[in-house]
Amino acid sequence: MIFIKKFIFDLDGTILHADWKEEDKFFESILDKETYELFIKDKMKTIFDYEDLFDRYDILKLSEFYKSRGINLNTDHIKQWIDFNGKYLYDNIDDNIYELLELLKQDNKEIVLLTNWFKDTQVERLKRKNLLDYFDIIVAGDMALKPSSESFSLAVLDTPKEECIMIGDNYKKDYLGALNYGINAYLVNEENDINKLMEVVKNDRRSKRKIKWGFKKDISRY
Repeated sequence: MIFIKKFIFDLDGTILHADWKEEDKFFESILDKETYELFIKDKMKTIFDYEDLFDRYDILKLSEFYKSRGINLNTDHIKQWIDFNGKYLYDNIDDNIYELLELLKQDNKEIVLLTNWFKDTQVERLKRKNLLDYFDIIVAGDMALKPSSESFSLAVLDTPKEECIMIGDNYKKDYLGALNYGINAYLVNEENDINKLMEVVKNDRRSKRKIKWGFKKDISRY
């Protein structure tokens, strides 16, 4: 039976839940009205389209991509964006996240963050929530973008694939990306939330046995 050694977490929608209205207010303050309205109209679609076309985040490429869509977002705007979200974006967090990460650390598990955004932003957000020290490795979007094999390879490194699990809320990038790479996957949603995952971890600790993670690539229904 396989024992899970490495837990790979997504950030947004899994660990942190941002108030994106604060981000919108930030852009309203730095962009002219026409540019702001164009930016807000397809904000998430533009981001997802970029991630589908490129293998990593790059400030210049991202600026050029926005300009190709008729949105005049220059490199200074993007640098300010990275800085603002790191320092000021308000994040909600479930208190159980701390308990889950603490349990994993007590059991000497390796904890990895695999996130599709700039590392500087995500590190600062983790610091503000006193979460950074839980993570052994951070793989961010300016290194490689999920669901590419490169992104999962950077997270897994030399750990056997069957001993790794990806935990995230995005079906395509976290869940299918992990399964396609050959590691276990837990899709975070209303039915299978972090609380349920924590109960699985607790049951494993109480039973002092190797849990069935390795028998199912998809452990969401475990």
